[in-house]
Amino acid sequence: MAFDILDSNLEPNQPWWTKISDIVSQMRIELFNSQSDRDAGINRVAFADVAFGSSVNVSLTADSTAPAYGEPLAKLNAILSYHLIATGADGDLEKKLVFGPYTYIKAIEDPLMLTENMIRDRATVEINKGTHATLVRSFGLDSHYPALNEGEILTLSSSKRGLLAIRNRIDRLTIEATIDDKKEMRLIDTIECVEFKDVRR
Repeated sequence: MAFDILDSNLEPNQPWWTKISDIVSQMRIELFNSQSDRDAGINRVAFADVAFGSSVNVSLTADSTAPAYGEPLAKLNAILSYHLIATGADGDLEKKLVFGPYTYIKAIEDPLMLTENMIRDRATVEINKGTHATLVRSFGLDSHYPALNEGEILTLSSSKRGLLAIRNRIDRLTIEATIDDKKEMRLIDTIECVEFKDVRR
């Protein structure tokens, strides 16, 4: 198991730069408005300390910094009991990720846009911008690379697979140890990567 966010019920609708870390007996989830704030550990918008587990309901506590849109932190669907659903186990490595927004479509208020055809055309463009498919690849590396971590971005090229400078995110990293007849140990990394591709309506 690795730290991850499985579902979001957050308002306002914005990108949330997130850090999940192991604090001995619990996992800590922290939300920020930007990557720079998250990496520096400043201007935190919200946080929660919750038990380890799979599909854990997370209720966030607002911090002193307001969300980027200046709206109070709230639940998108007030009926649901959680802000987030997270997963993680004791000993998991710290994970940094970004999720949201659900869509980039803004309110259509300009009178020039209030015709049926123009609204439909604009909505189609915005849906295309925010819709994607995922391609998952799994393969072994020639050695062990200690600097690799889950969540990092790799650029892959392979003449055999027909890949040229394809950006992939590492979703799963497995380290396998083998001992040969000479009692020498060799470490091999196996990674599972995800490529995001645009899907147009």
